[in-house]
Amino acid sequence: MLKNQRFPTFCCQLTHFALALVVFASPAFAQETIDLSVNFEKGAQCRVVADFMHSGTVTIPSEETGEIVPLPLNVDAKLSFFQRTTSGEQTIRFFEKANGRIKLDRGTTKPELGPNNQLIVARLREKSGEQVELASMTGILDQAELELIQNPADPMTLSAVFSRKSVKEGDSWEPPVEALAKMLRLNRIEESKVRILLKKYDSKSARVYIIGTLLGDVNDVVTEMELSGIATINRLDDSLSSLKLTVRERRGPGQIAPGFDGKTKIDIRITNATTDELSNESLAKYTGKDSKIRQRVRWQSETGKFSVTYEPRWKMIATEKDAAVLRFIDGNELLAQCNIVQLPSRPADNPLTLEDYKTEVAKIIAADENAVLLAATTLPTLAGHMAMQVVVGGEEEGVPVNWFYYHVTNEDGRRVTLVFTLAESVSQRVDPIAAQLVNEFKFDPMAKKIASKKLEGSETK
Repeated sequence: MLKNQRFPTFCCQLTHFALALVVFASPAFAQETIDLSVNFEKGAQCRVVADFMHSGTVTIPSEETGEIVPLPLNVDAKLSFFQRTTSGEQTIRFFEKANGRIKLDRGTTKPELGPNNQLIVARLREKSGEQVELASMTGILDQAELELIQNPADPMTLSAVFSRKSVKEGDSWEPPVEALAKMLRLNRIEESKVRILLKKYDSKSARVYIIGTLLGDVNDVVTEMELSGIATINRLDDSLSSLKLTVRERRGPGQIAPGFDGKTKIDIRITNATTDELSNESLAKYTGKDSKIRQRVRWQSETGKFSVTYEPRWKMIATEKDAAVLRFIDGNELLAQCNIVQLPSRPADNPLTLEDYKTEVAKIIAADENAVLLAATTLPTLAGHMAMQVVVGGEEEGVPVNWFYYHVTNEDGRRVTLVFTLAESVSQRVDPIAAQLVNEFKFDPMAKKIASKKLEGSETK
């Protein structure tokens, strides 16, 4: 649960905020009142160009000492896409470009949206605490691809933040906190001192400032944000032309993501433009009555030996060469953890049996006097592999817990284990979700071919 926490700088920031309003406000207010609206008309298209820059330090607890370790972070991401509005809660996007450069400590990665995922459906979830959902219409987004295109200030979130009826030049107001939370990708806002000011306008456009501080919550971690930005609204068609926003954030490490102390700069430009890629004819094969586009994410092991597909409530929190750790979050509640590890291969003609696997699991839990084997079964997966499941009951810090051990084998002898840890009270709720993840686990067929080629080459020498 979110704690009623206050940061030392908060009162000072409010003073700065009050002074800023005095500076920004016009000395003489115009008496004319206007309706300030930001809308994306149904069926209309536009082109969005966005730059995101993150700079600061990522903070993580040390595994050895538990002390917080700061790591320098610099991110530069550039996105360009056409957008077609299909309803108030949904748009379809065709990405011309999406690439980034992430420098964390001494390592650098360059994520890029692949050509098989250029067509994206974006849905604005109405439920409090949920953000814009992005799903590929033609494939499955890799974890890195999703993180690249999933950013704060998504165009779908801006209408509810900046729209206001009956305002005049110099007026200021507080945006709805739920709308502000969605724009900033927060689960909720505990306290907000953010205000919007109509600085000036004419018959064609309006210039609006957004400034202030807030205390929010993301994945059950308190975050302090300070906002400063300028938006330009096109009054001729009620569209947003541009947004430049700087977010200064201080957030501690949590169970899902590291902490962050730094600055995010957002620069978004929106223009009227169309593309044939979003025409009725082009979209027909993806938007029929039988088409159901689900938000799915995929992570592939570094060596390319296997991949796992999952719904975004699973959060990837750590990866190694052939291992990964995911945690399942529903709302703000941590319900389960999944550890995936590649095991040494066995001869294809001598696979592990269920009795063998029960014996292995029994050895693992032998030191825990509260742990007991509850069930064991063998089942084929939807991906065509053979899986064995062993269920163990026990306790962690006095709380009844279940462990679901899965052993997945490929026909060539490659093996992976997936271990799910969850409270017994949510077992029935999480078990189907865990089974779905196992069902969509895949061994890369190319790894088998490469191994065969290497073996043939060594025999000829």
